[in-house]
Amino acid sequence: MKLKKQGIAAIFTLSAIAAAHAHTSEDLNVTGTIKAPGCKVELSDGGIANFGDIGRNILSATTSTAIGNKQIDVIVACTETTYVAIKISDNKSAEKPATAMTVDFSGSVASALATSYSGNNLLGLGNSSEGKPVGAYALGLAMPTVDGTPATRVAVNLRPDASTGWTNYVTPSAKALAYSSLYPYVGATQGASASLNLPGKIHVFPLVIAASISKSADIPSSENVSLQGSATVEVMFL
Repeated sequence: MKLKKQGIAAIFTLSAIAAAHAHTSEDLNVTGTIKAPGCKVELSDGGIANFGDIGRNILSATTSTAIGNKQIDVIVACTETTYVAIKISDNKSAEKPATAMTVDFSGSVASALATSYSGNNLLGLGNSSEGKPVGAYALGLAMPTVDGTPATRVAVNLRPDASTGWTNYVTPSAKALAYSSLYPYVGATQGASASLNLPGKIHVFPLVIAASISKSADIPSSENVSLQGSATVEVMFL
């Protein structure tokens, strides 16, 4: 009887092994959806900073001439709460003077900024028919708001993934930061943390455009000369 019982046990064991080999694997599926925030960007005043008619009589023969400033707000409206930064790219970067330009931020939300900028802090206003730069403008980055809450600092970065760290913080006393093409990404933060920590749905970035015209010798006197500044603003989700 003992041998018979062992034989039956062996038969059952082999049957179980055979059944297992008939279906030896099964797929595990992990699913889900990361929802992309539905955001749209809008510029106040249609994105046009119009400096109107400029009399040639105000131009200087020896230096650039500041012609005031205009404010354009970048408004990013999202359907979901998210962290947002904007990227500003100068479409006329090759059409600006190589020298420093006098600018005027007075009376604006960026009034604490300097009165002269050069190089990476300037954006181009296009060339005249003679191929010379008409002028340039500096861009003041004032304190953003997120869902109505003011940021305490403006932060900029040279990369969108923040791997290099958000830097060049602006404290409430300064209230603004001059744009630099070396750090084209702009965000909002509170406190001294090197990160963007203000998520929300409505993000407002005030930009102050302070324009300057080249010295009179570089501006043709026999024709009307238009300012042709152009920059692209992109929304980055972080």
